[in-house]
Amino acid sequence: MNAGLGRSTLTQIDITGDISLEQARERGRGFKKGLIRVEDYFRDTNIKTYCRNMTDNESCDYCWGGCPGALEEAIEILRCFDAGTDHKMPPLHLVFGAYKGPINAKPGEKSHFHW
Repeated sequence: MNAGLGRSTLTQIDITGDISLEQARERGRGFKKGLIRVEDYFRDTNIKTYCRNMTDNESCDYCWGGCPGALEEAIEILRCFDAGTDHKMPPLHLVFGAYKGPINAKPGEKSHFHW
């Protein structure tokens, strides 16, 4: 509360919505979670991602949420409905931020750039 972010203790938060907290936990069981770089998350799928690589000398400005996080969440939801989602999707190349390097797209494959 001191930083103006609101309550951080679950018992102090009123949870409302279409489903209960327990139902949400059940639906989320098995989702991959945590701080996974988007390149690692989509390894061995038809989605290839490209992000700025950080070196030890640079400050880490990698965006864990935003576009990469939303994409990972969307794919997790699709996987709940179809386990073959990753391999049914056509090849797609997604570039996040100030990436400098090759994009290994073949003719006819789509590429999208997110700033």
